[in-house]
Amino acid sequence: MHNLPDSFTFHFQQLQQQKAKGKKATNFVDWAKNIIEMCSFDTVEDFWALYQHIIKPNFADKASQSLMLFRSHIKPLWEDPANANGGRFHIHLKKGFASLFWEEFILAFIGNQFTDEQGSLNGQISGAIISIRPADDILYVWTQCSDTARVTRLREMLGRVFNLQDRNNGVMDFKAFGTHPIKAV
Repeated sequence: MHNLPDSFTFHFQQLQQQKAKGKKATNFVDWAKNIIEMCSFDTVEDFWALYQHIIKPNFADKASQSLMLFRSHIKPLWEDPANANGGRFHIHLKKGFASLFWEEFILAFIGNQFTDEQGSLNGQISGAIISIRPADDILYVWTQCSDTARVTRLREMLGRVFNLQDRNNGVMDFKAFGTHPIKAV
């Protein structure tokens, strides 16, 4: 067996919209109640055994679904203590690219590939969510930090992992949890 640097958990979420009488559906019902923990793994072999059976984002229903991968000890919630001082990158994807970006993120994340000449920031990443929507797809990468220096380094690492410049895909913004405006970094 080949142990991974951490234990990881896949989650699934089917977003359900609330609809007030006579109004268009606008608000999503309680985020946390709709999260389903699917499976966990801590070895390379367990990852591949599970991953081959998980539907890829491009083949998911087009009805507002999210697939999540987080470190097992961190919940995909802003309120989790590990996320309290962090934020998330929003990477807006062209339709048809979700599976590619999702798999590239997963392999880099579980393989500890978020490293540069200054050292590793892999431990600063809590997990990610790929959100499949009817109009567009969004990859959210959740961090445990929100300071400008580490966010800038993570942004550069994500750009490298996803090869964003060469693909002309993926507008990337960052939002610190607890703040409202999204700021480009």
